[in-house]
Amino acid sequence: MQLRWIKTVAALGIMLALGAVSFPGKPLAGPENQGSTFPEDRILEGENTVAHLYFINPKGYFLSAEERVVENRLTPALFAKTLIEELLDGPRGSGIRCIPKDSRLLAVYVRDGLCYVDFSQEIFRGLPGSAEAEYMTVFALVNTLCLNVQDISSVKILINGNEAETLGGHVDLTYPFGADMTIIR
Repeated sequence: MQLRWIKTVAALGIMLALGAVSFPGKPLAGPENQGSTFPEDRILEGENTVAHLYFINPKGYFLSAEERVVENRLTPALFAKTLIEELLDGPRGSGIRCIPKDSRLLAVYVRDGLCYVDFSQEIFRGLPGSAEAEYMTVFALVNTLCLNVQDISSVKILINGNEAETLGGHVDLTYPFGADMTIIR
């Protein structure tokens, strides 16, 4: 328990040092910061682009891309938010939803290639119990962000603003992840 508390404090300290923490509804300070807490009046419009969203393929434990035309907002964090919202909406084709339907995105921050994605605790509920399913959930998110947003090279998943050890007991979330191309078909 004490080690988990220390890890959480350390993660928050790192995020504070990087300037990647903000309170909901308050814009992050400084024009150089690419973070977002989703204040509605700061949403920037961009051009439409074709993105590849990753969902579980119904024929096995691997991910398949589903093309979507989405708005490429003018900052990496806002574009990442758009992509995650599309993942939360679920597949339009034959793919299988990876992120539980009731999950809510709380915030996205991008700093020096690392994207922090903060979900509500509902992401724990409705998650399939197997190690493979949990791995697919993590990498559907990671691959969607890393392979579509040029400024994102790795993703760190947070739950309610805190570092989470795992989503379902199988995949260690204490470290950021880069894309895994070996599970895409």
